[in-house]
Amino acid sequence: MEILLLVATRDDSLRQFVGAQKNKTFPQEAFKRGFLAQRKVRQVVNAVDVREFTTSDDLEAFVEQRLGSADGLLLLIDQESAGLAKCIRSAALVCEIDVTRASRNYQNFLHDRLSKLAKTINYLARHFNDGSDAPLLSLPLRNFKCPALAGLQETIAADPCNSQIADSVDASLQRLRRRVRPRKKTSYKTKYAVDDKERFFVFGKEKHALPDSGAPHRRSCKLNSCFRFGCRIDDTRHFNVSEGEGDTTTISGEFTDCHGDKRSVAGGTHINMFSNDFF
Repeated sequence: MEILLLVATRDDSLRQFVGAQKNKTFPQEAFKRGFLAQRKVRQVVNAVDVREFTTSDDLEAFVEQRLGSADGLLLLIDQESAGLAKCIRSAALVCEIDVTRASRNYQNFLHDRLSKLAKTINYLARHFNDGSDAPLLSLPLRNFKCPALAGLQETIAADPCNSQIADSVDASLQRLRRRVRPRKKTSYKTKYAVDDKERFFVFGKEKHALPDSGAPHRRSCKLNSCFRFGCRIDDTRHFNVSEGEGDTTTISGEFTDCHGDKRSVAGGTHINMFSNDFF
């Protein structure tokens, strides 16, 4: 398993330290426990001057260029520049750093944050490799209306180094699992995650498309289609989204796409919707 760590900072000395450390940037014990212990984690570490980026798209282009075949995506970024990562906080684990607190002891400074990030991605990776939990954690964030998922998104985006992340994941998954059920008034046993608008979400078995790219889509649309909470997800899978109980259903309403535009749908049996909300 490959984990990509990007360090975006204006601190020249910190970038030099990261460049010199490379695969020793993480604490030695970071991936020797938990789910990732047996997965031979390979660390890929890049440091960049955050002043090279003037827009969110600039940062996203850099992330996309460095991704390769990475299974995990972590970003350390200066607090004053953290707004550049606003559109990918649900794709990567984004940790804001205050380099004034490093006091030139960069090893302790980094190890403190990276040990916490390693624990978080270790815990999340276990659930993203679970056949039941992975679809729940991959639900479209804009269109699956549920406080449990929205709350987890906010918690992880606010601070993925928070020591309570595991508890938040557990609590959110417990609430999400209670939403999984078959339709009423039908003989079919298919189980769906049902949101607050009584819309039914289930992974489609077919793989017949990918989320669109190119204008008006942004680089963040692509990144959010293949990563969630720092873990790679399958961007060839989509959810079938429908409304109503029984065997014959139609779906209508307004939905938000992967870059925030509102679109109306009327009369179809279902919508094909990817994890990044593209439909």
